[in-house]
Amino acid sequence: MIRSLYTLLAVLFATIASAQTAPSLDCEVRFIGMVDAYDLEPVIEQLQEASSSCAEVTLIIESGGGEVSVGWFFLPDLAELNLHTHIRGNAGSMAVPLFLAGDRRTMDNDATLFLHNILQGFAEGNFDAATLREIADGLDEDDRKYAAYVASRTSLSVEQVLALMEEDTTLSASEAYIYGFADGRETH
Repeated sequence: MIRSLYTLLAVLFATIASAQTAPSLDCEVRFIGMVDAYDLEPVIEQLQEASSSCAEVTLIIESGGGEVSVGWFFLPDLAELNLHTHIRGNAGSMAVPLFLAGDRRTMDNDATLFLHNILQGFAEGNFDAATLREIADGLDEDDRKYAAYVASRTSLSVEQVLALMEEDTTLSASEAYIYGFADGRETH
């Protein structure tokens, strides 16, 4: 009877010890939605929380893109993490730099990346030629900033990225690997 009590206590203490050392958070966070503060901020918070107990955090991306300024705002937060980014489906527009923030980057075999020139939507208003030229100059500047970041994280030059953006290019997982966007392909 005493031996079974000792066995029971040993099992109980082992269970408690393993529960204390097991990660309490999932190390995989999903981002499905638009690159905007409403959708992206909670994802960043989940990644930061998970990184406190995970050696590597995985960000699963399925996003057509969104607001350029929001993407640039949150990019430094991603750079602070030991981050594996993975595309399931599509990552387009401003979701591409978020994907490229990963230290390790993978895609599903049938996933795609979409690159295009930065777009500016107009809610309302009348604009004269000088204002439109100023807006166009700002878009050209945004295109170069985007292309420079993409080039810094891939095997492409800024000029090559700008050419892909001009053509509204969709890259397959195989092409993304060849151009250095992705390190490999795997399924999540």
